Amino acid sequence: MKESRLKKLILASMLTALAVGIGYLFLSIPNVEMITAAVFIAGYIMGPAFGLLIGVLTEFLFSLFNPYGAPALPLLLAQIIAFGFTGLVGGWFQKLWARKKNGIRISLYAAGCGLLVTLVYDVLTTLSLVFVLADLDYRGMAALFTGGMIFYLTHAAVNTLIFAVIVPIIMYRLQPHIPEYLYK
Repeated sequence: MKESRLKKLILASMLTALAVGIGYLFLSIPNVEMITAAVFIAGYIMGPAFGLLIGVLTEFLFSLFNPYGAPALPLLLAQIIAFGFTGLVGGWFQKLWARKKNGIRISLYAAGCGLLVTLVYDVLTTLSLVFVLADLDYRGMAALFTGGMIFYLTHAAVNTLIFAVIVPIIMYRLQPHIPEYLYK
């Protein structure tokens, strides 16, 4: 039992490093990012608990060592919570995948998950600015959300497409290679 736990920790560490690396790879492309998909897939491979852990560690490392600078603490916490949620949802998706083998249905469920986790991320990170911008009232918050609407829509559309097309292909290719001890 201890050996499988150690193997899980090593694999979780490797998936975290891979997700951070993928995040940096796409850093200079506006509104296109694969770190969300990488964390989701890591959660799918490892299950909900490790998915949550991978999401938290990935975003902590990615944001803290971002070449554009570390975010303010409220924004960092919002990012960490959102990515923990992404890994958790990926772990829950593991059970759904086992029951639904239909490619179109899986793509639709994955697209829905991509849209959900992207919206959660965008809402949490925007709300975190309330703590950074102390004088923000309801009108200011509405202006903040309205001003970012094009970004949110583009981010959601791109991630939904990535989750509908790329994520199921990767999960399908990985499925035969996932060790049994990960599901125990």
